[in-house]
Amino acid sequence: MDKYIKELKLSLLKNKNKIPIKSEFEGAEIALKTLKVDKKISIVSKYFKGGYSNAIKLLDDFISKKLQNYPLRSDPSKDYSSNLSPYLHFGQISPLEIIIRVQKENPHPDIFMSFINELVVWRELSRNFCYYEENYDTFDAIPLWAKNELEKHSNDLRIYNYKLDELENAKTHDKYWNAAQKELLITGKINNYMRMYLGKKIIEWVKDFKEAFEIQKYIDRIEKL
Repeated sequence: MDKYIKELKLSLLKNKNKIPIKSEFEGAEIALKTLKVDKKISIVSKYFKGGYSNAIKLLDDFISKKLQNYPLRSDPSKDYSSNLSPYLHFGQISPLEIIIRVQKENPHPDIFMSFINELVVWRELSRNFCYYEENYDTFDAIPLWAKNELEKHSNDLRIYNYKLDELENAKTHDKYWNAAQKELLITGKINNYMRMYLGKKIIEWVKDFKEAFEIQKYIDRIEKL
């Protein structure tokens, strides 16, 4: 693995004041129209500010205060995750830079490998799937064994049956689910362990599992905004 972890040496721009910069990005309006952005959804977070400098601040905080407790990151009552996923998603910080910084701290090998799995392995597997699966965001992309399992339980008794607006606005009977959804609505991010909990419960609380899939995709899209 070490052969892939190489620091990038970026040469400094010379005469940067002479670089012509236009006041507006050409074709910006056209480009924005191609994006599937729901303008009804607020995409402003009071808790996460974009940009590389803010990503570095979170990385510094993670290394100095959280890295040694990283195995406890799945505990939603604690705050031991890096909180860098929004910055990684929008390409505002490089996974390579994060790995190099964390490796220099010489964490316990188990902690380091666990972090690498989350940052690189699972992330790249997802990207790889989306690259090779044309219909990656549709129900058809779900593996056959998973479809069969969902079908087998399609007629299970469902005590609760919630609509999208109830789920989106955290109006269920489950205080833990509501707390996690409110975290998403307020901060734009959610604890990874609780995100899995939300997904499982949506299947349980919506009669049709295909509808549950679309609801989960919708909620996941809000988190990525």
